[in-house]
Amino acid sequence: METTFWATNYKAVGYFSQRWHRMEGAMNKECNDLQSIYSKIDQINSTLNLRITRPGFELAGLFSCRQENPGTTILAQYEMFGIKVETDTQSPEMGSDITLSCTISRLLDTVSLHWKQKNGRDKIHLNNTVYLIVRNIRRLVFNLYTCEVQKNGTTIITENIYVNQVTAEPSDAETEEDSITLTCSVSDVTESIRLVWIDCDGKVVAEKTVTGHNEKEKSLRLIIQKADRAKGNWTCVLLHQNSPKVIIPYYLEITRNTVFFSENSNNLVLNGPEHAGNGPVTWEWKPHSGQQLTEQLGIFHSDGTRWKVQWSKEYNDTQSLYNQINQVNDTLNLRITRPGFELAGMFSCRQGQSNTTILKQYELFGIKGKKNEHYYSNN
Repeated sequence: METTFWATNYKAVGYFSQRWHRMEGAMNKECNDLQSIYSKIDQINSTLNLRITRPGFELAGLFSCRQENPGTTILAQYEMFGIKVETDTQSPEMGSDITLSCTISRLLDTVSLHWKQKNGRDKIHLNNTVYLIVRNIRRLVFNLYTCEVQKNGTTIITENIYVNQVTAEPSDAETEEDSITLTCSVSDVTESIRLVWIDCDGKVVAEKTVTGHNEKEKSLRLIIQKADRAKGNWTCVLLHQNSPKVIIPYYLEITRNTVFFSENSNNLVLNGPEHAGNGPVTWEWKPHSGQQLTEQLGIFHSDGTRWKVQWSKEYNDTQSLYNQINQVNDTLNLRITRPGFELAGMFSCRQGQSNTTILKQYELFGIKGKKNEHYYSNN
């Protein structure tokens, strides 16, 4: 009885023996333990033929069919060359550069790799890989890139990669007095994907399924009402098969309120945000004078009906802050009593206790005059 076995890269895949008119195969234990082989290579209809289902790059190598008895003889041999294309990032930032790579498992002297684009120029060749650098993805004119494998100058196989340009931006044409529209768009769709808008609390507030058959609808709009602008940040997510592929945060700019005061000014009230959940919310102050850093005034927490404040050590130790700044009626509002020139600076109300989203901001400009005294006599 003759025994025949298939091997790849000097690893036995399986042994085959003839039983009557059938070839009975037994996969090698080592290959049974390798998921890439066990799940993709199987025998075809009791023959010596092997079927490889959707071969991965890791299966590239030399497959040999050998006969052991009476001597070791190679009956058939195939060398499989794997090709893969990749990007250096799954979530590129707008305006940045990305690098595409095209790699072959083994590069023969007669084989070459080429990135094809409109100008027909290749970029950097290094060992078994050719790299293509795409500059400034904000200005992509086309996003389908093709790597060609050529043998003796003739193209024998191509591999494509799509660079999806996903944007999240406001549309000035759709900005109204009481609302603003954010648009999340994808430049190209080849299969079903989902676009999702998520608010600062991690809740999905809008979503849409986009398919390659619906080329005209490749964007998802989110209308933010004036009352919700204080939430600050929103996130556009592109999902493929329920897995996030691109994540783009968008931060709504907070209008900075400008206040001018003099030594004769009456009380000022800095209104906090209307919608801030239950907190915590932090008021902080960065003075105009000197090189002083931002100082935390206090942290506010809500019990559902009113806001309670825990003033900071800096607040309690600074007389001008302690004497002139107070909470207004269990709210997020601050009252500044007869503000002095030393209080000029930036007041910011933030979500959380660290450098997070700004909910409200005021810049106070102090104005003071200097009184000149003149002495004279009648002589």
